[in-house]
Amino acid sequence: IRVSRQQFVYMLVSSFPPGENAIYTIYKLDSNLLVKATRAGPRTGNVARLRLNAVETDRREDIAPGGDGEYPVGRDMLPASFVMKADRNLNIRWRDVDSSATSFARLQIEPTGKVVVIEDHSDFFPQVKIRKYSSSGLLTTTRTMTTDPGRFNLVAKMDDDGNLLLYGGQMVGDTAQAF
Repeated sequence: IRVSRQQFVYMLVSSFPPGENAIYTIYKLDSNLLVKATRAGPRTGNVARLRLNAVETDRREDIAPGGDGEYPVGRDMLPASFVMKADRNLNIRWRDVDSSATSFARLQIEPTGKVVVIEDHSDFFPQVKIRKYSSSGLLTTTRTMTTDPGRFNLVAKMDDDGNLLLYGGQMVGDTAQAF
């Protein structure tokens, strides 16, 4: 669930029919929680969506979902991750699919409309990869950061100035500590 600056509530509902990919529906509700619009979740091209890991809204009420799935290669399915940006009516403005074993685990939107994706995957733990996309979908920056090897989760938040804050929990001895 995300609340926009204009006080609309965007609610993502997923359903899992037996033997099929998950179905995502986005509801737009007003401040009285009355449904104003319903849309089928945005399509990711040829990626079979398995998980929608993150969804954020920006100041213009554009919606940016990201997640992980698979894409077909012959008879096989290979891992892929995706991020896209859609307008408030869920018309896709741009999308990017990474056909490697990644995990688009967190997503933030800068005040300028740039989308920041944080990849957190066991293959490169304790590092996280950060991708930045322009508001039009052009990949502008990719950066790798090393986090604490004792961490057990990762949370991201962006402040009003566009600074990215990464935090989470860490094990110290037999107790869990925050960092």
